[in-house]
Amino acid sequence: GYLTIKERIPTPAGPAYMLQLPNHEVRTALNQSLLSVWLPDYGVVLEAGLSFYRYLAQNDQERLRSHLERLFASIPYDWYRNNSIAQYEGYYASVFYSHLAALGLDITAEDVSNFGRCDLAIRFEGRVYIFEFKVIEGEEATGEALQQLLSRDYAAKYRDGKTEVVQISIEFSQSKRQVVGWEVR
Repeated sequence: GYLTIKERIPTPAGPAYMLQLPNHEVRTALNQSLLSVWLPDYGVVLEAGLSFYRYLAQNDQERLRSHLERLFASIPYDWYRNNSIAQYEGYYASVFYSHLAALGLDITAEDVSNFGRCDLAIRFEGRVYIFEFKVIEGEEATGEALQQLLSRDYAAKYRDGKTEVVQISIEFSQSKRQVVGWEVR
């Protein structure tokens, strides 16, 4: 079982249950299972994930971007045919989140601050990576994701003088179904 019952709530229609993932190991296993269904060759994805871990440790932005481009390029064309999934930011964020969660990284989706919430935060070896995603209609980056990341200052809560903060904005093209914008601050 991946889920445990957190709370039983009596309702007029019968009991409702609040579920939760019981621990880190289960969360990682669940996300590995989801990735094996979402992506065609899970062995390749797992190997690529370990490379992503190394790129984070080295703070290698070019390889991080290249890794994500390969991840999204590996999703079969048929999965996009006859549906509009590529227009939704949540699709890209979910693939990205599951990929990272399967690695067991310390991540927070929809990380809340006083001006809103960034799409994803990763805490890793004294560094925090703050991510903002946008899906755009064209094939050229617009800078919209970076503008939001900076104007809302999602990173402010992590600036404690000890933690390095890396802000990354990523824009995905609906038509290319790929990363077209990547800016780091």
